Amino acid sequence: MLDDTGIRVMQHRAQGFCCAQIMVRLALEDMGRDNPGLVRAAHGLCFGMGDFRGPCGALGGAVLALSLHAGKGGPDEEPEPRLACMLEELGEWFRSAMAQRHGGHHCAEILGADLAGLDCASGNLPRPDPMRCGPAIVDTYARIQAIMAEYGVDLSRPRD
Repeated sequence: MLDDTGIRVMQHRAQGFCCAQIMVRLALEDMGRDNPGLVRAAHGLCFGMGDFRGPCGALGGAVLALSLHAGKGGPDEEPEPRLACMLEELGEWFRSAMAQRHGGHHCAEILGADLAGLDCASGNLPRPDPMRCGPAIVDTYARIQAIMAEYGVDLSRPRD
């Protein structure tokens, strides 16, 4: 049975959003916010930053989500001083968890895709796999929530 986050991930995926965009949308929703520009920018992190050989977009989206809560947003604002530690913890967890499940943390590894025939011109590209990508997104979002709780960052309160 899917939990609330799993259902939300499926809904966003059905709307055509990719992994990084879904991660950002979850964070924005939890803050009661909407930011199409940020969601649009997150699209560039999907599919291994475009070539499937880069890190999974769920990690990139998770970095954005953490930074949305703890990063510097204006000239008179200071970032959460422990943001680097939070990001390091997230990255270590993601690389380890995805290596255990899929043999690596790159998009193609998580998808189990053979990139030998990759051809953008013909459209011969791997497709997101809900059975692999969905759990990666759900688990990564849960990890973000745990890290923020550990560092005392309120998920529901946007930084203003």
